Amino acid sequence: MDYALRAAAAATAQLGFEEAARHCEAALELADDRRGELALALGEARAKGGDPRAQQAFLAATDAARASGDADLLARAVLGLTFTWGWTGVVDKDRIALLERALAAVGAGDDALRAQLLARLAGELYFGPELARRDALSAEAVAVARRLGDPSTIGRCLDARTYAIWGPGGAEERLGAAREIVGLAEQAGDPELAVAGHAWGITAVTALGDIAALDAEIAAYAGLADQLRQPRYQWYIRTRRSMRAALAGDFDAAMRWADEGWRIATRAGEPDADNVRNQRFVVWMERLEPDAVPELDAQLAAVAAGLPPEADVVAGLQAYVALMHLLAGDESTVRSLLDQLTPERLRRKHRDFEWTNTMISMAWVSVRLGEVDRMETLAELLAPYARYGATDAGAVMFLGSTAYTLGMLATSLGCFNEAESYLGDALAFHQRMGATPWVARTRFEQARLAIRRGRSADADGPLADATSVAQRLGMRALRQDLAALRDGVSTGGR
Repeated sequence: MDYALRAAAAATAQLGFEEAARHCEAALELADDRRGELALALGEARAKGGDPRAQQAFLAATDAARASGDADLLARAVLGLTFTWGWTGVVDKDRIALLERALAAVGAGDDALRAQLLARLAGELYFGPELARRDALSAEAVAVARRLGDPSTIGRCLDARTYAIWGPGGAEERLGAAREIVGLAEQAGDPELAVAGHAWGITAVTALGDIAALDAEIAAYAGLADQLRQPRYQWYIRTRRSMRAALAGDFDAAMRWADEGWRIATRAGEPDADNVRNQRFVVWMERLEPDAVPELDAQLAAVAAGLPPEADVVAGLQAYVALMHLLAGDESTVRSLLDQLTPERLRRKHRDFEWTNTMISMAWVSVRLGEVDRMETLAELLAPYARYGATDAGAVMFLGSTAYTLGMLATSLGCFNEAESYLGDALAFHQRMGATPWVARTRFEQARLAIRRGRSADADGPLADATSVAQRLGMRALRQDLAALRDGVSTGGR
């Protein structure tokens, strides 16, 4: 058993995760004792190799640790189990119970395992309403880690805290955390910690509109993903390359990257593989892809079957589905979905990482339907975040500058000076990012504003700019909007 564990560690160090797993499996067939330690090593090897059976091994390790009363083994096994990604939107009570049991076993005091357990518990509570508890647990974890002084432990706890308190806005703070995590990873010689830092960097600089920094973060993450050869990181980087391609208007590349990432994630048994693949929404929306509506309907049905109807993730997907049905001309389905997404529910929605994309999608729907109460609610809710780029979760999708959506709302609400200011800011943001589709969308909104103001002549330049990009990139939805706007002008409509 000792040789098997050494051989597994050596294989893991050389990125031979399947070989490491085989050593542990062979030893487990012969073992009468130390089964917990072997099961833990097996779980770690399987997790790094993208084998979905990792959870089984970690659970076996937790069972063995509880039977033997080995607190350290229990803590390490539970940390291994909760390191595997769960379902977005789910508060996993079983994981939470295991973390609380492990914390009770390790006891109080400054201990690296305790710090990481506190941090992980805060993360597992993310989709619940206990923000104060998440804040307190993650802050305590970082404080314990800083007193211990181990850079790897500090970095992991800081990573978990950044996640636990993540909401709309705050990109500057996330960028600061990202930079510190990368620095700590360099001190510790810990490339997996560096990956976490660059992931936060990608999320932050996308919201800040810094395209040079975004490309640098993507390149750094990609280099580490190639070095580590772990499917979870290979999946992640492909999803962000998809986002980057869609942002620039290379829709074909965006679809290829998304599909490639989905295949990697599916093989590894990642529960969020289908959910993240919905990043194709931006491309679907602009190209009016006919297959998008039934695929999104099926995804919503699957998610709604496993989560309570009031779950925030369900609301986010409902908003996407409503917009796609509206673009397809199916207003009756949209109305039924809007009955579940009332202004009151939008106000109550937890401000988690799904909050912004839900509000943005609902704003687009509300503008197209002319729903004043909903538009006023959304304008009020989004206004504090006007300076940021809007993203879905950790930059899975770029949804334009928030100022763009606020400008669109202000135009429809008749607040023309406010709309002009927002759209000017949005145009500068999109031009700085090289976000060609969003530049075209912003020019369209500037044309719509000019027409609503009764200044149709001022719309000519913006209309020409938007039309040129829409034709070149195959943005059928924008071309449809342009045609409707021109028709409104020719018939004297507004």
